[in-house]
Amino acid sequence: MAKKITLGFDLQEIILPLERIVSQKPITDKIRQSKKYQQIAASMKCVGIIEPLVVFPMTDQEGNYRLLSGHLRLDILRNTGATEAACLISTEDEGFTYNHKINRISPIQEHFMVLKAVKHGLTDEELAETLNVNVAQIRSRRNLLHGICEDAVSRMKEYPFSQPAIRVISKMHPARQIVVVNQMIAMNSFSKKFALQMLATTPHNLLVHQKPKYMEHFNAQTIAQMDTELAQSRTQQEDIREQLGTVNVQLTRLSTYCEKLLRNRLVTNYLKKHHAQELTDMQQLLEMYRGTKKAV
Repeated sequence: MAKKITLGFDLQEIILPLERIVSQKPITDKIRQSKKYQQIAASMKCVGIIEPLVVFPMTDQEGNYRLLSGHLRLDILRNTGATEAACLISTEDEGFTYNHKINRISPIQEHFMVLKAVKHGLTDEELAETLNVNVAQIRSRRNLLHGICEDAVSRMKEYPFSQPAIRVISKMHPARQIVVVNQMIAMNSFSKKFALQMLATTPHNLLVHQKPKYMEHFNAQTIAQMDTELAQSRTQQEDIREQLGTVNVQLTRLSTYCEKLLRNRLVTNYLKKHHAQELTDMQQLLEMYRGTKKAV
């Protein structure tokens, strides 16, 4: 029987006043001066906020919401004079849990963001200066999907296909592009190396141009060997994914229990008095775990 899937947040966005959103993560001047912070601020200035903030209703402060995801975006909104923001309401009071359920921005989404900014009148040079990258990178992102068919794009846009992999896929005819994209998604592998393997096994009549000279040594035996290794890799990947899912569930449960335990002042005070080192170790482990799940 298929397992019932529970969403980690409500699908409907709501608009909340910023004063009702409580952030428990301080944003220091050092963070504000970081390249990452500056790029996010520049992106929001050019194309607006792409990903809504994620909040959870606070039981001890009626009408207020605890921020789970989007600390940098909230700080930028406040510093630019904004008074409200689009938000998603999480069904769980854990930021790291939500972060497992969101998709980070992909190169294809970056491509559409650049196109949107250009449509708004920004030049490549202005975008490059704003985002602190060189003009060639902007042009590369703008032209990323040149030669890719619409059906392939519609499948790729929700997955983190690398820019080099997309350029390899563009060397194939549309029908082959769709097959390769589907296989890369099924394998959860979006690298240039994997795309080159698929290019090597592509018949000449399904290529836009002839294969590069460095691929001329790929004969039938080599291709058959690659197919076998690909099948073995797929099996191994499924095994690892299943094991990882089990471990992640266990870590999530343990972390949730420990965090709730440490919210109890009696427990925390007792540990400080009798087991200070163990308390410090536990807090550091929780911080390290949360650090791998931090949202922008």
